[in-house]
Amino acid sequence: MKELPVFSAEAIEKEKSLNAKSIKKVDDMSNFAIGAKWRVLMLDVDVPEPTNSTFPHARAPTVEAKDAEIPPQPKKEFSECFDHPLFQGRVKERRITTCES
Repeated sequence: MKELPVFSAEAIEKEKSLNAKSIKKVDDMSNFAIGAKWRVLMLDVDVPEPTNSTFPHARAPTVEAKDAEIPPQPKKEFSECFDHPLFQGRVKERRITTCES
């Protein structure tokens, strides 16, 4: 049977502080390309809410029955084109794992 490693309290605190610095925050924007910026999209037209004559009282599961007749927020149409790199697919990596007994 393998023996468990023993760490001092100082070593554990040092490792915690190093890990805390390397954890990315949810709002971390480091995944954006250098020079990326936000732009306001310009609205073209309001889009009418689709209707379904076979299901007259349709509502989303998150909308309560008493609020079913309240019209939802209007949908918007944007003709903005986005410049983004082509999707290259997925990369398959082989990982060699070994079990140490």
